[in-house]
Amino acid sequence: MFMIDPARQSERDNYRLMIGSIIPRPIALVTTQSRYGVVNAASFSYFNIVTSNPPMVSVSVQRRNEDSKDKARNALDNDVIDIHSTDEANVKFVNQAAAHLAPNESEIAYAGLTAIPRAKMSVPGVVEAKIKLWERIAEWLRADEWDEWELDRHPERVRMEDDMIA
Repeated sequence: MFMIDPARQSERDNYRLMIGSIIPRPIALVTTQSRYGVVNAASFSYFNIVTSNPPMVSVSVQRRNEDSKDKARNALDNDVIDIHSTDEANVKFVNQAAAHLAPNESEIAYAGLTAIPRAKMSVPGVVEAKIKLWERIAEWLRADEWDEWELDRHPERVRMEDDMIA
């Protein structure tokens, strides 16, 4: 058996190790809203289930040049995020939403996605996603100068398209 010591590897090698070892890796489209009303959308491959009782998920956000990304700043400002499923029908849009835009630009419009307002949540969702989890932040941790990690408490609401219910 081959042994790897992550402490002796580069950041890039550890990244490759993690994304190649934890598979299949779900991709989430996460929306947040800035204090100025700009809706941010970003895809996250470091997203997963933490527990089912209570239902909780986690999202890991890498920092850019030691600064928090828009999604992280917005989530901390509002304490609310919207997590959407990714599937074959919307993956092209989700990939386009990964663009690095200025904080005052919306990735939803850039990617050709359709925002949908929420009755009980401040953050709009995305019409093109079949599953939507409306979350409130339970805990936010700064792992190091490059990574932040959020633990989302149980969803306030889960909305599924009819064809997703078996």
